[in-house]
Amino acid sequence: MIKENERTPDDFIDEPLIDQLLTTAESAAKDADYVRSIIEKAKAYQGLTAAEVAVLLKVTDQEILAELFAAAAQVKKDYLRQPYRLVRTALSVQPLCQQLYLLWLSHRK
Repeated sequence: MIKENERTPDDFIDEPLIDQLLTTAESAAKDADYVRSIIEKAKAYQGLTAAEVAVLLKVTDQEILAELFAAAAQVKKDYLRQPYRLVRTALSVQPLCQQLYLLWLSHRK
């Protein structure tokens, strides 16, 4: 159980911004070339912005989804093969939480 004095306040989540990103992402997710460029950026370990993650969350094309999941599996495999990256993983919890929250929001609607 998390002690009350160790809790992170919930006000760091900017719901209006997340809603805006997801709304904007709907049209951008239909541009296959743009989505593929985001996937290539992720495969090159360049990091993704919240807006780019929102676009990936809104992809519906099955072919692009297959490419996305294949890229994610390869990145995960490569990432976990390198022990020093596990330390870096611990340092990237907040962006991961933000991405998971975006995913949750997109399925909630």
